[in-house]
Amino acid sequence: MTAVGEALAANALDSRELATLTILGLIVFLALRKPATRRTLRRQLKNLAIQLASPKFWIPFAIYFLWVFGCIYFASRIGLWGWALTKDTILIVFGVGLVLFAKATEQKNGRELFKSVYREAIGVSALLVFYLNLAPLPYLAELPLQVVIIVLVFADAQDDGRKWPRGMLVLAGLGLLAWTSFQVVESWATLNHVELLMRFALSIWLPLALFPLLYPFAFFAAMKSAAVRTSFGGKPWTRRSRLAFFLGLRGSLHLAASFNGRYRAIRDAKTFREGRAYMKYFRSDVEERETLRERQRHTLDVWTNKGGTDRWGAQLDRREFDGTKRALRFVQASQMGWFERQANQFWGPEKAELIIQPTARFELPPNHGIHVEVTDDRKVWRAWRRLPSGWILGIGGQHRTDTQYYSASASPNTWPGADDWISELELDLPPDWAQDDSAYPA
Repeated sequence: MTAVGEALAANALDSRELATLTILGLIVFLALRKPATRRTLRRQLKNLAIQLASPKFWIPFAIYFLWVFGCIYFASRIGLWGWALTKDTILIVFGVGLVLFAKATEQKNGRELFKSVYREAIGVSALLVFYLNLAPLPYLAELPLQVVIIVLVFADAQDDGRKWPRGMLVLAGLGLLAWTSFQVVESWATLNHVELLMRFALSIWLPLALFPLLYPFAFFAAMKSAAVRTSFGGKPWTRRSRLAFFLGLRGSLHLAASFNGRYRAIRDAKTFREGRAYMKYFRSDVEERETLRERQRHTLDVWTNKGGTDRWGAQLDRREFDGTKRALRFVQASQMGWFERQANQFWGPEKAELIIQPTARFELPPNHGIHVEVTDDRKVWRAWRRLPSGWILGIGGQHRTDTQYYSASASPNTWPGADDWISELELDLPPDWAQDDSAYPA
């Protein structure tokens, strides 16, 4: 077989990839049969075309693809890349690299950014996926199996207390692991070990090679976001203040992500020296706040899984108390605004995810476990969450300006107005609501 033939054979789609394409094609076909979906798609394609025409959109992606091309070219010169790896390269560039590129702006420091790249390259899940793809099932087995797995994943994501979907997913994973191991052992003598090793190396070095590009991209994105956040309601940035701001960040993604509205006075700097002095204050303030945050983490670790209360009656194990209270108060503020606009009715669980997400702003996991409930007439509402310690915090109200708090070991089965709900107008709030759990003043 010629070199071209070998490359084409190596890049042929396997049964797993064909099954995935079949399912995606079927989903697209069924979706496009609906006129509303076609209209929505046309609008989205039009908006995408407008965005693609903007330099702010296409320049970063052009830089990304040029960087990838440079990495691949260099790897080919030292023997780490060949045409037989084209398919794997495309999957990594579009399936892993673009995801990392898009999520880079969500990272708060270089360590988090590197961890995200590391997980995609050398994480247990990444290595497991590579191993399982060594021996896909026959097409007629892959197709129904992938459909079942998709259904199980959606069922597991509902977070309704059912455990069987996750159990079935674990069994499916163990079955695939056993199948792959058997097939690899059976065909070990006929495998192309050099190509296999190069494919494995590609799945590691290509994502890692993106880090030197992702860091400056994340830094400049965070810097721009910080400048926008501090531009509302005040003097415009001067050239001197912009230069002092840029140099004062010292290329740190962490500092750029930490710059928020509380530091907007940098815009008022009349001289470059004044701007530098303010940025020095900013760096010291961030360091001090990080120290306070570290002390809070230490305190939380000390009291983790420790039952009991302090002398004021507040729980000792206070993991996620701060984020939970901030999230519940955010729900309460949303309910106040909604009540007047919607004929004196509160919103219910159908809008919970739309209102609460993203939970990272409250330092809570994506599966936050916050329950929002309303009475049948939507005149009374409550929201509550079970914390890692098992304790329950709740908030609710009977009208727009009414706020009542709940704190107990069991989830609420009563509504605001009952004896176990305490109004914010009371002198003595529940101890767990009265205690300030923030690491530092806002």
